[in-house]
Amino acid sequence: IQTAGEGFELELSGGQDAALADLAPADEGAAAAQPSSESLPVDLVVYAFAEQLNEDGRPIPIHYLGEFTVTASQASTVTLTPTLALLQSQQDFIQSGASSSWTLYELLPLDSHSAYAAPGSQPSDQEIFGRMDEENITTLFERIPEENGRQQRVIDRYMHDGQRANDDDPQESIWVQVNILKNYEVDVDSEEDANATERGYFDATGRSVDSRLKRGEDGKVTLTPDMKERIVLKEEAARPLIENGTAELVQRIFVRPLIGYEESFNKLFVRIHEVSEAITLFRRESTELSEANQLGQEMISFRQVENQKLTADLEGYQREVSVLTSSAEQAEQDLNQLRSDLSKMYRELQAHRARLTAFGQ
Repeated sequence: IQTAGEGFELELSGGQDAALADLAPADEGAAAAQPSSESLPVDLVVYAFAEQLNEDGRPIPIHYLGEFTVTASQASTVTLTPTLALLQSQQDFIQSGASSSWTLYELLPLDSHSAYAAPGSQPSDQEIFGRMDEENITTLFERIPEENGRQQRVIDRYMHDGQRANDDDPQESIWVQVNILKNYEVDVDSEEDANATERGYFDATGRSVDSRLKRGEDGKVTLTPDMKERIVLKEEAARPLIENGTAELVQRIFVRPLIGYEESFNKLFVRIHEVSEAITLFRRESTELSEANQLGQEMISFRQVENQKLTADLEGYQREVSVLTSSAEQAEQDLNQLRSDLSKMYRELQAHRARLTAFGQ
């Protein structure tokens, strides 16, 4: 793996004739056909996974690296460019060197129930998909955050897959196992015909669209009472068969909803982008609030200094008022005393004048 501008240059395994394998379904999964003699066509959209060898020496995908477009192609190398900006976790995984070998898919692998069963485990009435591999499931989901028991809830859901339903299981995850009591014909092929990379494997009613999955002939399957296979249906599909006597109820089973990875990855990318934008907005608003808070603190400090000065001025003014009030009171007392003295002198002068006048007469 080499960086090539904004993309990545990969050396194809298997020599000059190596190319992307054409995926075909098998046992609910997708088994790779032998590589063709053609290289990858330019503009082909592929899904990349980092891979590592398992105990048997087989490469196993371990981490989703993103959706890419083939922008250049030669006999032994291809250049891939991300169709969308890679998530930070994907960039870190690539840059850390943990993804030295990649697996490329035209169509994302399908989720399945049996993929999580322990090797060699066989379906039974107690575990219709086989015994779930607890060690493998725990390892796969060890990166899920522990808060609020989220990790354990996910693990429990996968471990419970295919077992008898509990009373608290969600209704949409409850299927029923039935025994067929009389012949029942099922149409399994869709009238539509499309490549799985264009339309997927099945239509909205669950009938085969991909020609590689179609039964052919009249596209019908007849279920008979002597069938050895376990028949498990959604409750709404099984109810009319039970009511009209075509089938009988055996047990209610919890069936984990399968995940459409392409849609889920796209939703996850959109959600992460929304969260990233929200974080960016929050950080910008937080910076603005921090700056406003700093200005507010500076203003408070300024007002506190100003208040201290005004308090000092008020105290000085109050002292001056006190002095002036005291002086005014003293002046008023002195004025009153002066008036009293003048009045007394005036009366004395009047008396003296009266004596002098009387003496002159």
